[in-house]
Amino acid sequence: MTLVAQQGGDAPGASGALFSKFTAVDARDAKSIAVSGDELAKRAFQDAETTLISIPENNSIAGVKTLDGFGDGVTPALLLEYSLTVNQAHYRDMMMTILAIGLLGLLALVAGSWFVSGRVTGQISGLGVAASRLARGELAEVKVKGRNEIAELASNFNIMSGEIAAREKRIIHLAEHDQETGLPNMRALDARLADVRLIHDPATIFGAVLGVNRFDHVRSAIGHALSARLIEEIASRISGSFSDVFVGRMTTETIALVFTAESHDTAMKTISAVSELASRPVHLGADRIDVVMTAGVACDADNADTRLSLLERAEVAVEQARARNASAAAFDRAAYGDPAAALSLMGSMIQGLGRGELYLAHQPKYDLRAGTVTSAEALLRWRHPLRGMIRPDSFIGMAEETGHIRPLTDWVIQRAIMDQREFRKAGHDLAISVNVSGRLIANEQFAERALRQIRRADARLCFEITETAVIDNPKLALQVMTELRDANVGISIDDYGSGLSSLSYLRTIPAQELKIDKLFIQNMAPGNCDALLVKSTIDLAHSLGMKITAEGVETAETLALLQLMGADIAQGYYIAKPLAVDDLLSFMRAQTSTSSSRLAK
Repeated sequence: MTLVAQQGGDAPGASGALFSKFTAVDARDAKSIAVSGDELAKRAFQDAETTLISIPENNSIAGVKTLDGFGDGVTPALLLEYSLTVNQAHYRDMMMTILAIGLLGLLALVAGSWFVSGRVTGQISGLGVAASRLARGELAEVKVKGRNEIAELASNFNIMSGEIAAREKRIIHLAEHDQETGLPNMRALDARLADVRLIHDPATIFGAVLGVNRFDHVRSAIGHALSARLIEEIASRISGSFSDVFVGRMTTETIALVFTAESHDTAMKTISAVSELASRPVHLGADRIDVVMTAGVACDADNADTRLSLLERAEVAVEQARARNASAAAFDRAAYGDPAAALSLMGSMIQGLGRGELYLAHQPKYDLRAGTVTSAEALLRWRHPLRGMIRPDSFIGMAEETGHIRPLTDWVIQRAIMDQREFRKAGHDLAISVNVSGRLIANEQFAERALRQIRRADARLCFEITETAVIDNPKLALQVMTELRDANVGISIDDYGSGLSSLSYLRTIPAQELKIDKLFIQNMAPGNCDALLVKSTIDLAHSLGMKITAEGVETAETLALLQLMGADIAQGYYIAKPLAVDDLLSFMRAQTSTSSSRLAK
């Protein structure tokens, strides 16, 4: 028999007792109950005699314990049944509270995570966008919120961005400003010009260039540092007085301006005022520096048929003004010509030297005392196969500008020596005069090459130069001319009176001959001003030990007047025009046979 105890919670009046009902069952039944627990029974005690029984249909568990002491043949057992439903009721409210708290906590966790992640993601996204803008070269800044690690990162990013911006600003400033003076350079001038073109008509946009005359001599006298300060001071003076004019440094010796004006006349008036202001003496410390400026102006609308930029055309206008001895000039397209064609002409000229297109024509020089031709001037001629005869002034000046004058002069000297050899073979020992550019007379390498050729051929040459040859580098030019004179190469001062005639140069140049410019000779008449000037020049040259050659003799009256004045040599079309070698030899034979009867009259 087994006593079954049921939980008192289910019985009326149980008043909380753990078990309030006992039911007698056989132990065998109890075991059968345990076995029929649909595999839910489980041993719960260490004691092997105690059995834990699950009763699913009652939602309870039971423990079976065999009882001893009831006599033989009787196997009583105690079955204790425990209702899970009753006992779980005590914890239901607690469980619901815990569940509610758990759900609220989960919601709070989700909301907090969303809020925090939103702020973090937003700040990180902001940093990413700012970094992308910074990579594109844009100024970027991130708003700093809070004091967390991301906020510190954003603050450091802003510092880095500011330093990059400051560094780029310095780099741009250096790229757009001259290092010596701090003035805007060509890059800044081009940028300003681009901005002006956006809002102004091309006909009202002007560029100007102001050049310091003889800047190389100024810089040699005061040094590079002070010469840079000189340019800076002039530019500052212009900027201070002309607020609408953008001022920058174009080259070492030039200042460029970009401005607007209603017309060409207004622009020229502005530049005249600017040039007058810039030409005032500049005081640098204790030094007073007198400067002379030359200005060139160009209009943005006048850009047809030229590859030059606005400021390049203004720079050309500076040289055009200097050529006219003017203080300012507007760009002259006609005078500028076609440099591209001129450069092409230089290439053709060099090729023509090898193809025999160029030759020398010799103009006889008549010795008034000896009554015969004793020398000749070699004049370059070019017979182009397609263009015919090309005037010397069409290519010689360009050869000087492009540097082709050196090989050209080397060829002329060599050809003159060869022609002189032909004259000697015919019995005429004529001295040959060759025109030498002032750019070469101060070149020691040129002098060495010329002397080697002259000595090898035992030639009698005379180099005709102008006074301007000694202006750029007088010390070296005089040294080279002295070496030439000591090597029995004659030195002749050409075109005297037409340029910067100076008594000091006349005294220092080691010349044996002075050639009076043809303008004075052709306008000469007895008693007039030109005749007085020619007579005084003849007397001055003789007093300095030089012979006088008069160019441009075209009449018998002029020749007779020169003889009365005491001139030494006459040259001009009245004597003979420039002749090729064979023609000159024929002229010399005719002169010998007639004993110069016409010239003696």
